[in-house]
Amino acid sequence: MDTHSPDQDDLSGVERLLSGWRPDAAGLNRDAMLFAAGLAVGKEGRGRLLWPALCGLLAVLTAASGIWGLKECAECQFLVSRLQERTRPAGLPPITSFAVAAVTSFRPSPDGYFNLRRRMEQDPSRWLASRESTGSAPPGPAPPEPAILKASQYEALFNQ
Repeated sequence: MDTHSPDQDDLSGVERLLSGWRPDAAGLNRDAMLFAAGLAVGKEGRGRLLWPALCGLLAVLTAASGIWGLKECAECQFLVSRLQERTRPAGLPPITSFAVAAVTSFRPSPDGYFNLRRRMEQDPSRWLASRESTGSAPPGPAPPEPAILKASQYEALFNQ
């Protein structure tokens, strides 16, 4: 507080005592004070128990979801083996791998993602220029203009 204020007479006795106090510069240690403040903040509140409890809960959930995933995988493998037993004729060895039959009726589009990517990987600098156009049919007549009021038409309404 400023000791030269014109309101010195308005101060109470306690305020006068406080305004005269000055800290002793000889006993101050800035690092010790900051360390003590950090310790005091660390000891406060529910946050001290909240974060370890939250981490423990997440660890339990992670373990439970891992166990559930392993159980589901084992159940899927069991169901696949049961299906193989039902569809396999007697006397054939068990199927250890799956073969995908090629579907001959499907022809991928030349403008499809995989064909374009293959072309780009083969010649990165010319893939777009060498692309053949599909030659779509020319569009028909232009659609009629929508009945939207334009600025010139708006003025014509007021000029009538």
